[in-house]
Amino acid sequence: MSLRQLEFRKFRFLFFVLGLTLLAALWELTEPDPEGSPNLKVFPSMWAELYPESAATYYVLARAAAEQGDLEEARLHFERALAKEDKTNEDLYYDYAVLLVRMRADRKALHQAVSDWKRYFPMSARRDPSKVEESPR
Repeated sequence: MSLRQLEFRKFRFLFFVLGLTLLAALWELTEPDPEGSPNLKVFPSMWAELYPESAATYYVLARAAAEQGDLEEARLHFERALAKEDKTNEDLYYDYAVLLVRMRADRKALHQAVSDWKRYFPMSARRDPSKVEESPR
């Protein structure tokens, strides 16, 4: 046996592990985008079953109701989510303010929603929803 063969045998296991690692990395890089997964279409109802009282559940239900045009139902879910005091979800605060603009809610409620959003997310690059006119439908 030559010296080269002995050195290769010494590192054979290392090369095997390296090969498996590269194969796993390639698999991760070529995995399809989960956003296109048909399983995510049932997300709101599944999330509600798993976490029935979470702020995220109420937020997802609010978004679904707003997309279906049921603004009163959406507002109810938004307010339930906000009552959970999850101050880490900018979308929750911003989308609630946008909903109030869409509903033409009273100025006091809109002002409070916008002020909460600005207080918790002062560095947000989003436009103030109370200053944007809703486009005609």
